[in-house]
Amino acid sequence: MFSLSRAKNSLVYSLQAFLKIFIFLWGISFVFSLASADQVWKDLSSKKDQFSVSMPGEAKFQSENIKTALGPIEAHEWTVDTEAGAGFVTMTNQYPAAHIAKVGPTRLLEGAQKGGLGSEGKLKSQKEINVEGYPGREIVMAKAKDVFFIRLLLVKTRLYQMIVVIEASKESLITPDVEKFFNSFKLLK
Repeated sequence: MFSLSRAKNSLVYSLQAFLKIFIFLWGISFVFSLASADQVWKDLSSKKDQFSVSMPGEAKFQSENIKTALGPIEAHEWTVDTEAGAGFVTMTNQYPAAHIAKVGPTRLLEGAQKGGLGSEGKLKSQKEINVEGYPGREIVMAKAKDVFFIRLLLVKTRLYQMIVVIEASKESLITPDVEKFFNSFKLLK
Protein backbone atom coordinates (compact mmCIF):
# COMPACT_ATOMS: atom_id res chain seq x y z
CA MET A 1 0.00 0.00 0.00
CA PHE A 2 1.35 3.43 -0.98
CA SER A 3 2.02 5.90 1.81
CA LEU A 4 2.63 9.55 0.91
CA SER A 5 4.16 10.12 4.34
CA ARG A 6 6.60 7.24 3.83
CA ALA A 7 7.49 8.52 0.34
CA LYS A 8 8.17 12.02 1.70
CA ASN A 9 10.30 10.65 4.52
CA SER A 10 12.18 8.49 2.03
CA LEU A 11 13.03 11.51 -0.14
CA VAL A 12 14.09 13.62 2.83
CA TYR A 13 16.26 10.74 4.12
CA SER A 14 17.82 10.36 0.67
CA LEU A 15 18.70 14.04 0.42
CA GLN A 16 20.07 14.06 3.95
CA ALA A 17 22.25 11.03 3.24
CA PHE A 18 23.46 12.54 -0.04
CA LEU A 19 24.44 15.85 1.53
CA LYS A 20 26.16 14.14 4.47
CA ILE A 21 28.22 12.06 2.03
CA PHE A 22 29.02 15.14 -0.08
CA ILE A 23 30.18 17.18 2.92
CA PHE A 24 32.26 14.28 4.25
CA LEU A 25 33.93 13.70 0.86
CA TRP A 26 34.46 17.43 0.42
CA GLY A 27 36.23 17.63 3.76
CA ILE A 28 38.53 14.74 2.90
CA SER A 29 39.37 15.56 -0.68
CA PHE A 30 40.04 19.30 -0.79
CA VAL A 31 42.46 21.74 0.70
CA PHE A 32 40.49 24.96 0.99
CA SER A 33 41.79 28.23 -0.29
CA LEU A 34 40.25 31.71 -0.74
CA ALA A 35 39.83 33.32 -4.13
CA SER A 36 42.48 36.02 -4.29
CA ALA A 37 42.47 39.27 -6.22
CA ASP A 38 44.79 37.83 -8.86
CA GLN A 39 42.68 34.69 -9.25
CA VAL A 40 41.44 34.31 -12.83
CA TRP A 41 37.73 33.58 -13.00
CA LYS A 42 36.77 31.13 -15.74
CA ASP A 43 33.42 30.54 -17.35
CA LEU A 44 32.05 27.03 -17.22
CA SER A 45 29.01 25.72 -19.06
CA SER A 46 27.30 22.37 -19.32
CA LYS A 47 24.90 21.74 -22.17
CA LYS A 48 23.84 18.46 -20.57
CA ASP A 49 23.05 20.09 -17.23
CA GLN A 50 21.82 23.30 -18.90
CA PHE A 51 23.73 25.97 -16.96
CA SER A 52 26.72 28.29 -17.04
CA VAL A 53 28.65 29.79 -14.15
CA SER A 54 31.90 31.61 -13.47
CA MET A 55 34.35 30.00 -11.04
CA PRO A 56 37.67 31.28 -9.63
CA GLY A 57 39.93 28.97 -11.60
CA GLU A 58 39.82 25.84 -13.75
CA ALA A 59 37.09 23.51 -12.48
CA LYS A 60 37.66 19.78 -12.00
CA PHE A 61 34.71 17.60 -13.06
CA GLN A 62 33.50 14.46 -11.33
CA SER A 63 30.41 12.32 -11.97
CA GLU A 64 29.11 9.63 -9.68
CA ASN A 65 25.97 7.69 -8.89
CA ILE A 66 24.84 8.22 -5.30
CA LYS A 67 22.88 5.34 -3.76
CA THR A 68 19.70 6.67 -2.14
CA ALA A 69 16.36 5.29 -0.96
CA LEU A 70 15.02 6.56 -4.31
CA GLY A 71 17.56 4.50 -6.19
CA PRO A 72 20.79 5.78 -7.74
CA ILE A 73 20.95 9.54 -8.31
CA GLU A 74 23.53 10.79 -10.78
CA ALA A 75 25.57 13.70 -9.42
CA HIS A 76 27.74 15.99 -11.55
CA GLU A 77 30.23 18.12 -9.64
CA TRP A 78 32.63 20.86 -10.68
CA THR A 79 35.13 22.01 -8.05
CA VAL A 80 37.75 24.70 -7.67
CA ASP A 81 39.95 25.05 -4.62
CA THR A 82 41.75 28.36 -4.52
CA GLU A 83 45.16 29.31 -3.15
CA ALA A 84 43.84 31.49 -0.34
CA GLY A 85 41.48 29.16 1.59
CA ALA A 86 38.07 28.50 -0.04
CA GLY A 87 36.48 25.70 -2.00
CA PHE A 88 33.89 26.41 -4.73
CA VAL A 89 31.48 23.72 -5.95
CA THR A 90 28.75 23.62 -8.58
CA MET A 91 26.72 20.43 -8.43
CA THR A 92 23.68 19.03 -10.21
CA ASN A 93 21.43 16.11 -9.39
CA GLN A 94 18.58 14.77 -11.51
CA TYR A 95 15.65 13.44 -9.45
CA PRO A 96 12.74 11.26 -10.59
CA ALA A 97 9.82 13.47 -11.62
CA ALA A 98 7.35 11.27 -9.73
CA HIS A 99 9.13 11.88 -6.43
CA ILE A 100 9.31 15.64 -6.91
CA ALA A 101 5.61 15.64 -7.78
CA LYS A 102 4.86 13.73 -4.55
CA VAL A 103 6.89 15.87 -2.16
CA GLY A 104 6.86 19.24 -3.94
CA PRO A 105 9.66 21.76 -4.36
CA THR A 106 9.46 23.23 -0.85
CA ARG A 107 9.83 19.89 0.85
CA LEU A 108 12.68 18.87 -1.45
CA LEU A 109 14.59 22.10 -0.69
CA GLU A 110 13.91 21.67 3.04
CA GLY A 111 15.29 18.14 2.86
CA ALA A 112 18.43 19.31 1.08
CA GLN A 113 18.94 22.02 3.69
CA LYS A 114 18.39 19.65 6.62
CA GLY A 115 20.71 17.10 5.05
CA GLY A 116 23.45 19.70 4.71
CA LEU A 117 23.08 20.80 8.31
CA GLY A 118 23.04 17.28 9.71
CA SER A 119 23.25 17.05 13.47
CA GLU A 120 26.41 19.16 13.79
CA GLY A 121 25.61 22.13 11.57
CA LYS A 122 24.24 25.45 12.75
CA LEU A 123 21.99 27.50 10.48
CA LYS A 124 23.21 31.10 10.37
CA SER A 125 20.74 32.40 7.78
CA GLN A 126 18.39 31.32 5.04
CA LYS A 127 16.20 33.03 2.48
CA GLU A 128 13.87 31.87 -0.22
CA ILE A 129 14.90 32.88 -3.74
CA ASN A 130 13.37 32.70 -7.18
CA VAL A 131 15.49 32.46 -10.33
CA GLU A 132 13.65 32.74 -13.64
CA GLY A 133 10.48 31.50 -11.91
CA TYR A 134 12.13 28.50 -10.24
CA PRO A 135 12.25 28.08 -6.44
CA GLY A 136 15.43 28.02 -4.44
CA ARG A 137 17.16 28.90 -1.19
CA GLU A 138 20.28 30.65 -0.07
CA ILE A 139 21.70 29.23 3.12
CA VAL A 140 24.65 30.10 5.31
CA MET A 141 25.62 27.48 7.86
CA ALA A 142 28.49 26.79 10.21
CA LYS A 143 29.86 23.31 10.65
CA ALA A 144 32.95 22.50 12.69
CA LYS A 145 35.44 25.30 11.86
CA ASP A 146 33.97 26.07 8.44
CA VAL A 147 31.23 28.26 7.00
CA PHE A 148 29.19 27.04 4.04
CA PHE A 149 27.46 29.45 1.66
CA ILE A 150 24.90 27.43 -0.31
CA ARG A 151 22.50 28.28 -3.10
CA LEU A 152 19.95 25.61 -4.03
CA LEU A 153 17.78 25.92 -7.12
CA LEU A 154 15.20 23.39 -8.28
CA VAL A 155 14.48 23.53 -12.01
CA LYS A 156 11.85 20.94 -12.87
CA THR A 157 13.59 17.71 -11.79
CA ARG A 158 17.15 19.04 -11.55
CA LEU A 159 18.61 20.38 -8.31
CA TYR A 160 21.46 22.85 -8.76
CA GLN A 161 23.75 23.40 -5.77
CA MET A 162 26.36 26.12 -5.59
CA ILE A 163 28.56 25.87 -2.52
CA VAL A 164 31.44 27.91 -1.14
CA VAL A 165 33.31 26.57 1.90
CA ILE A 166 35.71 28.66 3.95
CA GLU A 167 37.27 28.62 7.40
CA ALA A 168 35.00 30.60 9.72
CA SER A 169 37.86 32.97 10.58
CA LYS A 170 38.04 34.04 6.89
CA GLU A 171 34.29 34.40 6.27
CA SER A 172 34.28 38.18 5.80
CA LEU A 173 37.04 37.95 3.17
CA ILE A 174 35.07 35.68 0.85
CA THR A 175 31.68 37.44 0.71
CA PRO A 176 32.35 39.39 -2.55
CA ASP A 177 33.48 36.18 -4.26
CA VAL A 178 30.40 34.30 -3.05
CA GLU A 179 28.17 36.98 -4.57
CA LYS A 180 30.13 36.98 -7.83
CA PHE A 181 29.87 33.17 -8.01
CA PHE A 182 26.16 33.01 -7.19
CA ASN A 183 25.26 35.92 -9.50
CA SER A 184 27.16 34.45 -12.44
CA PHE A 185 24.90 31.36 -12.56
CA LYS A 186 22.67 31.23 -15.66
CA LEU A 187 20.23 28.65 -16.94
CA LEU A 188 20.75 27.58 -20.55
CA LYS A 189 17.83 26.82 -22.80
